[in-house]
Amino acid sequence: TTLCLSANNKIGPRGAIALAAALPETRVATLRLDGCALGPTPCGRLAVALTRSAVACLDLSANEIGDLGAWELAWRLPECAELRELRLAVNEIEEDGASELLTGLLSSTSLTMLDLRGNRLDKDSSTTDELRATQRANVHFQRSGYVLPTAD
Repeated sequence: TTLCLSANNKIGPRGAIALAAALPETRVATLRLDGCALGPTPCGRLAVALTRSAVACLDLSANEIGDLGAWELAWRLPECAELRELRLAVNEIEEDGASELLTGLLSSTSLTMLDLRGNRLDKDSSTTDELRATQRANVHFQRSGYVLPTAD
């Protein structure tokens, strides 16, 4: 019931979209796609698949989904009856994405853990405070002051 495809950058967006199409027909309860170079593109399809799947734990950490991917996932969270744990650490998510995830988390009756460590949230923002107050979100170790180095 566990499928671990972590650290496999060959999966990418196309592989994740194909996986999303098959997901509702499986018994996979834990799906690990951390570090698979997904980007935001497949997040909408994965979110729809989650509403019809047995996935209880999804790890999409370190995939640079940003706010766009966070929005796609957040909008479907209330419909994901089996999903208990969503890991989105180190994904370049900022305030807009976090705000939508907060709304989705508050509307979800099943999600008990949302991991947002290592993103770009302001540690003193109202969104971060509200996420922390739910006691269902981990918002530690934000990178709000970090600037990605540029290639010369």
